[in-house]
Amino acid sequence: MAYVPGFRNDVFISYAHGDDEPPVSADGKGWVAHLRDRLHAAIRLRLGFSPNIWMDKRDLDPNVNFDNEIHDQLDS
Repeated sequence: MAYVPGFRNDVFISYAHGDDEPPVSADGKGWVAHLRDRLHAAIRLRLGFSPNIWMDKRDLDPNVNFDNEIHDQLDS
């Protein structure tokens, strides 16, 4: 359950998988994954709850319509 009643997620991260390149001191995670981790920690520290952050972890082909899961997550 999200912070705002009636929603499932607090944050929806939209990004291109091809742009999620690991930084120079890489631990295997890309910069978007690091952003998600830091955002999660910052919200938890400032607001006192663990936020629901959704980001698509599958590789979607360009020019393919978003599937129902992404639409559902965006709506929520």
